[in-house]
Amino acid sequence: MVNEIIKSIRMKLSAAFGDGYEIYEHDFKQGLTGPCFFISIYKSELSSLLGQRAMRKASVVIHYVPLDTNTNGDILTVAEELLEMLQLITLQNGDMLRGTGIRYEIAEGRLQFFIDFHFPVITRQEESYMSAMDIAATIGKGGVK
Repeated sequence: MVNEIIKSIRMKLSAAFGDGYEIYEHDFKQGLTGPCFFISIYKSELSSLLGQRAMRKASVVIHYVPLDTNTNGDILTVAEELLEMLQLITLQNGDMLRGTGIRYEIAEGRLQFFIDFHFPVITRQEESYMSAMDIAATIGKGGVK
């Protein structure tokens, strides 16, 4: 599911920004030249619910390296576009996920855009069955004892 989220984000970035921007996934390469995006999962959590149900949280960071790292104008424009377009993503199977906790930071001439996606999952649990049980009852005055 996490790879599906990254693929969906990649498709949205590609559609919005076109072929002039390189988009990298998973492997961070030192010395990236802009303009480019780098998408990765920086944190993943699993919270148990009732039975086999659980809630999964995938925290995504998108790094943006502009062509000119000396000005913030392009970075702010890209950040605002990401805020709008990543609030809701559609996975390849048609499921839609809403982004939460959306925020961004600008550091060393680069954009770091953070977004969380929560989605329910079914976990595999080993089923334990009851072993045999013996019941002994006698009938007396007033009912079963």
